[in-house]
Amino acid sequence: MPVKILGINGSARKISGTEYVLKEALEAAKEIDADIKTESISLRNKNIKMCIHCDGCFRKKSLCIVEDDFQDVQKSFLEADGYIFSSPVYNMNVTPVMNAFMSRIRPTYLVFPGHFTPRVGGAIAVGGGRNGGQEMTILAIHNFYQTYEILCCGGSIHEPAGGMVWSGDGSYEGAIKDKAGIEGAQRLGKRVAQTAAFLKFGWEHFKKECKTIYQTENWWEY
Repeated sequence: MPVKILGINGSARKISGTEYVLKEALEAAKEIDADIKTESISLRNKNIKMCIHCDGCFRKKSLCIVEDDFQDVQKSFLEADGYIFSSPVYNMNVTPVMNAFMSRIRPTYLVFPGHFTPRVGGAIAVGGGRNGGQEMTILAIHNFYQTYEILCCGGSIHEPAGGMVWSGDGSYEGAIKDKAGIEGAQRLGKRVAQTAAFLKFGWEHFKKECKTIYQTENWWEY
């Protein structure tokens, strides 16, 4: 049974340490003993507008009605079993384009309630300083996951929140020299892949055994 891990790169740079570290994590994900498939999407140069809270999705009970490059990324997002978001630190947060993408996921629970319950996500942040806001950036990604019932996954005891890389403010050249940070991202990739496999296999087993599976549905109607 194939398990798909989707990596999303939030960097705006063409040559990006953030993207390099994400690719390292995705390559490591394929090392676990499961049929892991990976896909990487860069948000660079994508036209993804922020959610304008028009409530068109509520009126039509549909996915986001604003048409731009978001729909292509959303398709892969809905198909994946696990996620790794990678972002450089912008003011102790994710990049504007990644924040815009996350804001547009809101309508999915109208069309696919409970869709993300058996899914898992991990986070990577690349900062110019050793303590340059990486944990806060990861927290922003974790908050997004938790909003949609996606389980949050850390790497190991060394990076319990997620992969944190220090570029020394040297961008790509600096990030690729942070051996400890890259190894942490690789551990994260393996943990996300392993957890996604456990969840998918367990979910399918429960369904075959006709076990009751708890899913949140239609909470907005309470």
